[in-house]
Amino acid sequence: MKKVLLVLIIFHSIKISAQEKNCSDFKTGKFKYSDVSWSEIISVRNDSIQSDYYSESDMEIVSKITWLSDCKYKMEYIKVSEKWFEHKIGEVEFIEIVQVNGNKILCRNESYSIEMIKITEQ
Repeated sequence: MKKVLLVLIIFHSIKISAQEKNCSDFKTGKFKYSDVSWSEIISVRNDSIQSDYYSESDMEIVSKITWLSDCKYKMEYIKVSEKWFEHKIGEVEFIEIVQVNGNKILCRNESYSIEMIKITEQ
């Protein structure tokens, strides 16, 4: 009976650790978005800067990334290539990675959730 209980405890521990998020794998890299309305955007992130490139309009948005924890970060818009989008400079979003599934992450802020797909290492 003790052996069965021990095996169950070990199995449960392995299962829990396998489900833990490993957000640090997504602090850098090149990403695309699964949502078709965001499909023209490619994001390139190093540990502290994210650049979003819009293929259909040649627009670029640069944001400063400050990691608050392993899975939470603050994103502040610091540069935009289009004059009509300059009102975004200084705007801050707080984003949490709420799910990791292979090369995909589900990110959430106070307004929306979006899935990012990591396509290469940075």
